[in-house]
Amino acid sequence: MKKLFIFSMDSIFNRNLELTINKNEYMLVYPNINNLMLYSYAIKNNTNYIIIHSSFLNKNYQYIDMLISMKKYIVIYISNNLEYGFLYNALNSSYFHMMNDKYLSSINEIIPLMEKNTKILCSLETELVELKNKMEEERLVKKAKLLLMKKYSLTEDEAYKLILKRAMDDRVSKMIVAKNIIKEVEK
Repeated sequence: MKKLFIFSMDSIFNRNLELTINKNEYMLVYPNINNLMLYSYAIKNNTNYIIIHSSFLNKNYQYIDMLISMKKYIVIYISNNLEYGFLYNALNSSYFHMMNDKYLSSINEIIPLMEKNTKILCSLETELVELKNKMEEERLVKKAKLLLMKKYSLTEDEAYKLILKRAMDDRVSKMIVAKNIIKEVEK
């Protein structure tokens, strides 16, 4: 059973959520805290999802940014006035989802979709970081090869083999060797 932490000051919203949510799949927890304690409470308690109703935040949107920066919870912000401008940073996170109050009746279908989308987006973010690192490594190796070719009159193949040999001998990546070569040659 998945825990949903609900932060809301709206009793009508809370009642509608209680009537709507699949209690076989989700356990609703209503922590009795104020919005200043939201971040520290989230750190201390283990949950998969945090649902924040607009009535709880009282326009203190920085708490959402703080929760999302942890990359630990799926944060669902529910409001009848979707405040896109104030939540600009949050909207760029794969851990943040926003929905209008009027779609509360379909929350049992929406939460698994949000979870699936979060996993896909996190996977894509990881892949993007890996590709950027690979491109940076290729750029540095190419620069190091050019410097070696120029300074020692090596062919491109010889320069590359030298970088590979140093990487294997020192048991470090080609990127580290390339950075060191660039530092040495540009002195």
